[in-house]
Amino acid sequence: MLTDLTLVLRVSHGKMCVSGLMLARARPSGIFELLTAATWARALGYPPDELSGKSLSELMQLEKPAAGEVVAALLDEKDVQPLEVTLRCKDERRKRFRFHRRFDAYEEAMFVVADELPQINHPGPVANAGADGRVSRSARAPLASSPSHRQMTTGSASKT
Repeated sequence: MLTDLTLVLRVSHGKMCVSGLMLARARPSGIFELLTAATWARALGYPPDELSGKSLSELMQLEKPAAGEVVAALLDEKDVQPLEVTLRCKDERRKRFRFHRRFDAYEEAMFVVADELPQINHPGPVANAGADGRVSRSARAPLASSPSHRQMTTGSASKT
């Protein structure tokens, strides 16, 4: 089972695509290709070259088993309900994103469009994550505002 994805930047004709849309392509090979890298970099506060090569679990600050759960849910072509994922910015802030996913059988890849969600200010770990940062099955509860969306809430792993 794949437990992580590596971020790569999509460059077209030597230039990165500048757009307000956060678009990515996740492949079962372990690649999470940022198709609009400049937009992802701007949202997370990283220079694009620093963002390239990072792992998705590094941005989620999760232990491998919890990151594996998120990656498995992200790549699940049978369940394309949106996922909520918390990512760590360069300045250590956490931002929540909703990943809308569609599987493309021809490309054999999951295309992802990310929307930034309003921030919830709380000093401790995310409510639905355990103390070790692992995501429990109960963390995938439907959102109150939209029963059709599935929630994948992640917390930050403790740094030792």
